[in-house]
Amino acid sequence: MHRIISVIFIIATLITPSLAKTLTYNDHQILNLRDQGFPADERATNALIADGNTVYGVTSGDQCHVFRMDPESMEVKNLATIEGPNTVMKGFAQHGDTLYVATMLSKDQLWLKQRKNDPAFDPWDVNLLPIEESDNTGHLYRVSGIEDDSPQLEDLGNPVPGQGIHTLAIDPKRNLIYGVTSPMGQFFIYEIESGETQIVSFGETVSNVSNHRVAYITVEKQLADLSPGEAEWNNRLLPKAMHVTDSGVIYTSGWNGRILKYDPEIEEPQKRFTEVAWISSVPGRQHWNRIDAIVEHDGKLLMGTSDGYIIRYDPESDEIKNFGKPIRAIEVMGMAVSPLDGRLYGVNGGELEGMPRIWSLDLEAGTFEVDIPALQVFNNRRQIGDVVATKEGTIVIAEANRVANLHLLIPGEPTEWEKSGVLAEKNPQEGRPKQVEEDRFEGHKKLEVEVYPIPSSMHGGSGYTAIQIDRDGKVYIGTAYYGKNAQLTQLDPETAEWRSLFESDKLTYQYGRGQGIPGKIHTKLRLGADGKIYGAMKQGYEQHYQIRADIGEAPEGLRGSQFTCHFFSYDPETDRVEDLGPGWPQEGITSFDVDTDRGYLYGCSVPGVFFLVHDLENRRVWNAGAIAHTHPSRYMPIDSGTGRVYHPGETTPEGTSYLTVWDPDEFRLKDVEIVPEEGLKYRHSYSSCCGPAGTNTYYGHCADQLFVMDTDDRKDEKFHVRPLCYIGVDGDPKHAGVQAFDLGPDGRIYWASSGGRGVPIDIFAWDPKTEEKTYLGACALDGEYINWGHPQGIAFDSEGNMALHILYAELTKDQQKAMSVSEDFEYKDIEEKPHYLGYPVHDEDTFYSVYYLRGATSMR
Repeated sequence: MHRIISVIFIIATLITPSLAKTLTYNDHQILNLRDQGFPADERATNALIADGNTVYGVTSGDQCHVFRMDPESMEVKNLATIEGPNTVMKGFAQHGDTLYVATMLSKDQLWLKQRKNDPAFDPWDVNLLPIEESDNTGHLYRVSGIEDDSPQLEDLGNPVPGQGIHTLAIDPKRNLIYGVTSPMGQFFIYEIESGETQIVSFGETVSNVSNHRVAYITVEKQLADLSPGEAEWNNRLLPKAMHVTDSGVIYTSGWNGRILKYDPEIEEPQKRFTEVAWISSVPGRQHWNRIDAIVEHDGKLLMGTSDGYIIRYDPESDEIKNFGKPIRAIEVMGMAVSPLDGRLYGVNGGELEGMPRIWSLDLEAGTFEVDIPALQVFNNRRQIGDVVATKEGTIVIAEANRVANLHLLIPGEPTEWEKSGVLAEKNPQEGRPKQVEEDRFEGHKKLEVEVYPIPSSMHGGSGYTAIQIDRDGKVYIGTAYYGKNAQLTQLDPETAEWRSLFESDKLTYQYGRGQGIPGKIHTKLRLGADGKIYGAMKQGYEQHYQIRADIGEAPEGLRGSQFTCHFFSYDPETDRVEDLGPGWPQEGITSFDVDTDRGYLYGCSVPGVFFLVHDLENRRVWNAGAIAHTHPSRYMPIDSGTGRVYHPGETTPEGTSYLTVWDPDEFRLKDVEIVPEEGLKYRHSYSSCCGPAGTNTYYGHCADQLFVMDTDDRKDEKFHVRPLCYIGVDGDPKHAGVQAFDLGPDGRIYWASSGGRGVPIDIFAWDPKTEEKTYLGACALDGEYINWGHPQGIAFDSEGNMALHILYAELTKDQQKAMSVSEDFEYKDIEEKPHYLGYPVHDEDTFYSVYYLRGATSMR
């Protein structure tokens, strides 16, 4: 596989010396695999092969798809489909017009299989689980005729029973396939003509019985063995790269962080391996390293290590040149030499390592350039599976996520650009309208509300969807102070008294300043069936994910913590706040819901857009995978009857939208296509809720319309959505959108328009039984419309009183006198401070508040 690619690199570099000075990949295109026919959970791509200007790849998931991609036409053809669940890690090799594909089960797949029989099984012990024949994994497949329209798929069986296959390489001269198994790290040789397998072991060593280090036992030594100590996959660190040279010599990694050489000319298989060098690493970590990627170039081997170093190994002299690390992150996700400029391009980081970043290495100067103009950073923390380069110089990068796509960096005209390391910052407040239309309130009616401003000591002038009311009528607001801390506050509407229940840094011990700390409670607060208030935290600076510091990178004073989100609960009965533990490293939680009956909290995170499942019993968090490539919705409603959780999923470039559904019984996500009806121009709703239990309905809004979606997909496996009514005041063509949205205790759907300066905040209700809309009115105080405000969330108590969470309440002097405040109330404008407030900027003379409407559900 690598031999063919490296020859192309060398020839292309010789043919195009005029392009060797400067190369800028100006054109970044994303090839959406959903539009190419690959659904979610069948798209994660860990292995690519470039053959001339054709790229071959293989996906992992519910099924594995072997595909051919034409970078020029941006079209993908599915060559073969392998039953799953299965994973193809680095088990992918090419020989002429034939591909060889090897399968295994990932840790997640092994645990999910076991969980069906034993939900309490410890995920850290999945390496102890047997791989059974019924799992249909560990097979070697041959796909022949890959250049034709009808390639043939052949199952060659399981070369090593009871094992999956992690890594493959092929020796075309000897018709041999070499592999490393998972999880044991056994080395095997497969003869293509006879179909016979030889398993090679290397004497005896000692190993831990489990990751818990209960005891040591004597076992056969395997290729990927580590010394007792730090353990990876049951004391195995499997090599992700195995490279065969023209002479048939293999280079890979194993045995205590060594580069290993395999000489096929030596008669005894056990003696064919020799240790030729240590893998470059952080001092003290020599034993715990593997080779993640190998590229042959100019007779030498360029290697990326699991510690994130880029090295060059000379097979003639066994000399190692360490170029260093392009970025702080460990793990090299993929590398390829460009045939146009001779540079090595690769990606480090991703998943737990923060933002994946592309880099290039000038092999002559030995210098790195991090980021290029076409792709300065991967949005939404994509996990990268592999990187290849075509003959014409297009770099193809594969994602390895649940909703993975392919990235193409296409050569363009060289352009000069200044490498500053800083991306342009966006201020979301710029362009906000300041002019008031004099007739904007015409045709509306006044609805008197009570206004409870939140004391300025409890916030930084900002807050979002975080609002809820408990069984006793107390109102809860989650506030934000970007870069400092968030607070959970409590309001007693009868006395206008406010309490701060906790500050996020003191509750979680995640101290610091800047983006790396939990500076916001953004999620919709939820009332559990147990009477507790639940929620989750996130970082601030929503416009800054692309330029944030990754784990360990920020300077002292700005560092914060890798855990920017924690789940929490508050029990009104005991007046006890509890930190329920962190969500996911360097992720904040935007969408949230709770199912205390089943024992789960749910969250959708930023920037990774991961769906997280928090088990209330054991406090473990399960990352079920990415939902989409965009910012999560603020709402993630749960159907109280089925326990299913809904969140807006992908919208493909061709315009097809999907709703992502969490099924607690299946313990997994699935994406369901949305079919608009009655002329509705559907797009995902900013805010949403489920209808009453048993109705299988999901409500939201798009464009000018309130819509209802039928979430019973048993008819055609799709969700059908239809419009219900205009979301604004009938007769008024203007509206301000919707951000506050929820199901009332009377079974009606309520929403409040977003407002703005000189824009009414209108409140509406929709009755699913009568299919009638009721206009409750526009928020007013002291007999006058409230000039400006932004509703961010909505909540009800059991008696039908409504509370709205409001930003920027602009009140006249007379209206300020009518505010509901306690005797000790204090409010002053928030001052901007470096590394504290950031965006959104607080507006002077406005009040971060709660609007309260008594008896809202009785209004008809």
